[in-house]
Amino acid sequence: MEERLEKQHEAAMAAEAKRCKAQREKLLWAQKRTDSLQAKLSTAESSAQAEMQRAAELHSEAQHLRAQCAEEALQAERNLSTCEEQWAQRVRHTEQLHAAAAEQARESQ
Repeated sequence: MEERLEKQHEAAMAAEAKRCKAQREKLLWAQKRTDSLQAKLSTAESSAQAEMQRAAELHSEAQHLRAQCAEEALQAERNLSTCEEQWAQRVRHTEQLHAAAAEQARESQ
């Protein structure tokens, strides 16, 4: 009877040891998985931060280019206005020359 109880006790202890070993293995796996996920998260956060920085740089560059384009458009508008005024002056001058030439032609007849 005592031998039987001892064998049962040994079997129970072996089962308990096996269960504890399985629990340790699960815990070790969970820790490795946590470390792996933490590393992936850290990499993703670094990547996201780099992307946010790049997006901020691109946004700043876009704002600068918009301002530059607006200034160039304003300058082009001023240049066009100046050209139109100069063209109008030349047309008036040409008309005056034609009128003067016509007047001279009438007077010389």
